[in-house]
Amino acid sequence: MSTLSKATLSITALFAASLLVGCESQPKPIEPVQVAPLTLTVAHINDTHSNFEPLTRKWQPKVLNATTVESQVGGYPRLATALKEARQRAKDKGVAFLALHGGDAFQGSLYFSLYKGSANQRLLNEFGLDAMVIGNHEFDLGDQALLDFASGTNFPVLAANMEITPASVLSQTDNIKPYIIKELNGHKVGIFGLVLEDLPKLASPGKGLKFDGEVKSAQATVDKLVSLGVNHIVMVSHIGLDRDLRIAEQVNGVDLIVGGHSHTLLGDFTDFGLADIEGYAAMHTNPNGGKTCVVQAGEYAQAAGELTVKFNDYGQIVSCDGSNRLLFSDKFKVETDAGAQPASAAVEEKLHDYIEEHPRATLMAEDSTTRELIERDYAPGLAAYSSKVIAQVVDDNDPVDKTMLDHVRIPGKSRGGASLAVTGSEAAAVVAAAFAWKVPHADMVIINAGGVRAPIVGGSDGITAGYVLGTLLPFNGTLSTVQMRGDDIKAMLEHVINNSTNPNAVSDGGFPAMANLKVSYNGKLAEGERLEYVKLCPKQDFTQCQRLQDNEVYTVLTSTFLAGGKDGYDAFVNASIGKPIDTGFVDSETMIEYATDKGILTEIPTGMTFVPADFAKGQIDKPLSKPEDN
Repeated sequence: MSTLSKATLSITALFAASLLVGCESQPKPIEPVQVAPLTLTVAHINDTHSNFEPLTRKWQPKVLNATTVESQVGGYPRLATALKEARQRAKDKGVAFLALHGGDAFQGSLYFSLYKGSANQRLLNEFGLDAMVIGNHEFDLGDQALLDFASGTNFPVLAANMEITPASVLSQTDNIKPYIIKELNGHKVGIFGLVLEDLPKLASPGKGLKFDGEVKSAQATVDKLVSLGVNHIVMVSHIGLDRDLRIAEQVNGVDLIVGGHSHTLLGDFTDFGLADIEGYAAMHTNPNGGKTCVVQAGEYAQAAGELTVKFNDYGQIVSCDGSNRLLFSDKFKVETDAGAQPASAAVEEKLHDYIEEHPRATLMAEDSTTRELIERDYAPGLAAYSSKVIAQVVDDNDPVDKTMLDHVRIPGKSRGGASLAVTGSEAAAVVAAAFAWKVPHADMVIINAGGVRAPIVGGSDGITAGYVLGTLLPFNGTLSTVQMRGDDIKAMLEHVINNSTNPNAVSDGGFPAMANLKVSYNGKLAEGERLEYVKLCPKQDFTQCQRLQDNEVYTVLTSTFLAGGKDGYDAFVNASIGKPIDTGFVDSETMIEYATDKGILTEIPTGMTFVPADFAKGQIDKPLSKPEDN
């Protein structure tokens, strides 16, 4: 527990009441109430994004002298095993236990595109979760899909700062709650959810919902739980690490924050080719001197976190220790001149020992029930759905992989792979071109790079419809046209670039990708003057570009999501001439039609020249993986 205020709440109330009786009798000093110490184990996951199957990770183990190996990591069956084994360990020790999900189970794979929320519901029910917070992507298919999901889970879905009125379809379930209280080893443990206060800017929640401020709601919920006699409080959140830290530093009484949204794998994972992000289970000080522990477990079902929290006999948190661990298969391949080959028994034994001894990795078997459900009820349909090849992918300019068009959200800033320094995403440029091809009467296309979820990968056989539907453009949104003046388009472009590259931004996904436009942005110039030029280039002909005219009205093709003012594109609502028109064309289907028509997808100019505002704030990779390509 973070402060003595929880343990002494009733004592303080009695003392105040005695003062009201009169000042003639002085109350005796009251000692804080002691409670039995509590040890609590928490296993946690977040941002699993329908990655039912494991991902393949390539890395160079220290024990193999720079040899590159590849192995499968994570997937829902391994997550299920990790949570079940953690629960059993706690039970064997007589220790209280919680299994928590930090939100965003929806989206992210072809399984979701095909089966929507129903497969997630069924598989997550095998995990033994105690609670899950609502993520922003849980709204991607509308409120009815979230209602269907939450109505059938065997664990509560939490959101303390989301007010549900009778006008919302979510009022039809009692399984979406602000908080729950569990009795664990004789202690009342409160668990509440916190969602993004500005969630309507990132997603499309329906009517009848209101999203309250994170800090204010968190404190109010803590106070409510304390008044109900709760001594230990856990917040499971989907607001991102930076905002979790803000809660820890501005709210009294939260003992543990189990987070999501920022996909942060806390801990040193450089041994596996990932980042070193300090602070797993770090303790932060509240305004009144109490402590809050903060954790988060990465993304895409690759890892699970497990920590032990100890409370003293006054309910105060005194330690918070544990680690995230990557969940490896016990089978490995080794890269050779002839390609990846199965590892020898001796190499495999070395790797097994190395991983089992590593504090941030483990060999994890798949849960048989979860695997059986996938193989029997979901994999066959997926195979038929995803196997159709629609085009080849050729990038002759790429010295590393000539069958892939790279993707970055912000030029020069990679999530793992290319870091194209000046021009930005090759993949998003092709997607924007596909949209322009579908709606030729539009003067230009402006989309957000964050709406494109992956590089365009062809491999030896080519890109498949399944890859487009499940990985490249998994949201299945429609396209809309918006009428806008040239000066408003320019102001919007600078605004979204400024906003998405700001280190304190909610999301970096708003950075624009374009078709039929040529833009030069110089962040070293004064705000409001950073666009050196914006030129219209009809039919993507960069030899025939003319500057955008301030007073001329242009037709902008964008996603219906952005046309609603999301992800920083408020101008599509506030500066549009008339209302946006939904074309009814689905983005993923449009991309499949375009790829099928072209037969070969190649690198095309992005139209962007980008100089970041401040190199010192991590807005560009050092070193750059691909400084000049594109």
